[in-house]
Amino acid sequence: MPGTKNSGRRKKPTRELQISGSRWAKGRKDNPIAVAVLSIDQPHGYTEKEKEIFKFYSQCLMNQRALAAGDVAILDTFTRTYAELGELEEDIKTNGRVYIAPDGQERTRAVVRQRNECRRELRSLASQLGLSPSSRGGIQPIDSVSKNPFINITK
Repeated sequence: MPGTKNSGRRKKPTRELQISGSRWAKGRKDNPIAVAVLSIDQPHGYTEKEKEIFKFYSQCLMNQRALAAGDVAILDTFTRTYAELGELEEDIKTNGRVYIAPDGQERTRAVVRQRNECRRELRSLASQLGLSPSSRGGIQPIDSVSKNPFINITK
């Protein structure tokens, strides 16, 4: 009868179908949606600082087999954002956080807002790459502080 309840709805698959590799099984251990990348070419147009950042984080992620082919674009954006954050921090150290406006009042420089937005974006990208505190268990710590070239960047 056309007006009955659930007449047009598709039945949910049973647990056996979900496990056996149907279209509902994406992302399960027996049917992964991503394959780990073991080597990666560095994108063109990086500064020396960006090359260091990219090399460091790509090696960390590849050693843990946590970098998929689809994550390379996110890693590229993460690298550029991280380098931009360092530049903004240097600008704030050099020129200060505030300036005196023509009316005589102290105002916050625009670079401070840019730095705060850059930090938010960097946290979001790090979370997507699996570098957030909640997913950090998959990344092994660095053997020594001397191997980390980014230890001097302030928070």
